Amino acid sequence: MGRNWMAELSQSFQGDFTSRWNHPKSDGTEFVPSKNYPTSVELLRLPDNLPEVIVHPLALFKIRTIVGGIDKEVGWLGTAQRQGDNVFIEDMFLFNQEVSGSHTEISIDGLSEVAMELLQKPNGSELLNAMRFWGHSHVDMMTYPSGQDNDQMHKFHSFGCNFFLRGIFNRRGEVNFSLYDWERGIAVHRMPWTMADLPLPNKDELREIRTALRAEMKSRVKVKSWTSGFKSKKSVVVTPPATSPVVEPSVQNEALASTDQLALAGISSSTVNSGETHD
Repeated sequence: MGRNWMAELSQSFQGDFTSRWNHPKSDGTEFVPSKNYPTSVELLRLPDNLPEVIVHPLALFKIRTIVGGIDKEVGWLGTAQRQGDNVFIEDMFLFNQEVSGSHTEISIDGLSEVAMELLQKPNGSELLNAMRFWGHSHVDMMTYPSGQDNDQMHKFHSFGCNFFLRGIFNRRGEVNFSLYDWERGIAVHRMPWTMADLPLPNKDELREIRTALRAEMKSRVKVKSWTSGFKSKKSVVVTPPATSPVVEPSVQNEALASTDQLALAGISSSTVNSGETHD
């Protein structure tokens, strides 16, 4: 029986493409097309009901404190609920993490610790089930997601989440929200957002919340550093500044809490555009 060249060719395509790519011949005969790449789909028109992000004022106050208070890529998790097509961010929580000026990562240990802490609360199970928001700072860089940011969202999907919201912030006040709705099979980026028309705590309570959050940042957030050679990496504790730089997060709702509360929170009540303004 003659050789089945089609079968042999098919088998050759199933080989280890990585090893072939790393050791190609100069004449190109070792080229083997890869099938290992992600497929993307682009919507040619916006959905009829474009989802919007609604943020609780206190959650926005905490985010402002974190983003404006450190020059590293700090991340946090938060509770979020679907309200029709929209997503409402209720609260946020810091977790133990190692960060740098251009990198933040959610470790399994950090997630486990947050879960255990939440379960100690009276409504811990509800909070844990509502954990559908991941936010982090890009410090002074643009709020476009990195490859790692996108990979992290796929990890949330692998955990069994039917939707998850990502928020990327910087100290210029730019915001980029992305909703991954695996139930509907769509992802919406740079979503419109607004602050909920809900009251903030009084000034004294806000000062206490800010002080406690800064202390939590100092204990939970460590900065990665490496020494030369093959020595192991070290971590140093972050010390937030006594006062945060003035940052005005973009807000699209003029009918908000009182001017005094917003001023203390570092939140502007003027209407401006969300996200990047240089498409």
